[in-house]
Amino acid sequence: MLQYVRTTFWKESDLDMTDEEKYICKKYYNRLKIAMYVFACSCTSNLFGFCCQTFFSDENILPLACYKPDWVPFYSFWFLQVLVIFFGVNMAVICLDTLIMTLIVLTHIQFRLLNHEVENLYSYGLGQGNRKYFVNKLKKIVRHHNFLLEFTQKINMTFSETFLTYMGIIIIAICIEMYNLSTGDH
Repeated sequence: MLQYVRTTFWKESDLDMTDEEKYICKKYYNRLKIAMYVFACSCTSNLFGFCCQTFFSDENILPLACYKPDWVPFYSFWFLQVLVIFFGVNMAVICLDTLIMTLIVLTHIQFRLLNHEVENLYSYGLGQGNRKYFVNKLKKIVRHHNFLLEFTQKINMTFSETFLTYMGIIIIAICIEMYNLSTGDH
């Protein structure tokens, strides 16, 4: 899907845009990058805050409540759990959310570019020499509009079942964890 996006989405160089319009598109793209970094940093800092609770208490508390054999050193087992949480949970959440956020924002930018092309379609004029250029430009706009509609439908179909499963698992896990925390059985 990402390769499809890379080859089919319009690029800034494909269009005749003013500096202000280029700035608006770059602004959305820069906001996307900032949001991804902030999201990844907040998820990772929350994870380490959760995992480092053993350093702020008098007991040896593992991030995940489970059986630890006596012969296994505590900090080795703790480090293993932190790695499992980081790569198994945190990275999966960050990657999926970042992928979806990226696809949605880039699609939004494409709709903005399409809107720009539609608004400026008649500025090319319909004189004798420009008629063929105008028709080709209109065909290009219609093709890209159809592509964007199909692409958004593909995104919705791809992620609707995935989101349902993902949210179901997350909600159940949060409910179980809240129950464990409220009863003190951790």
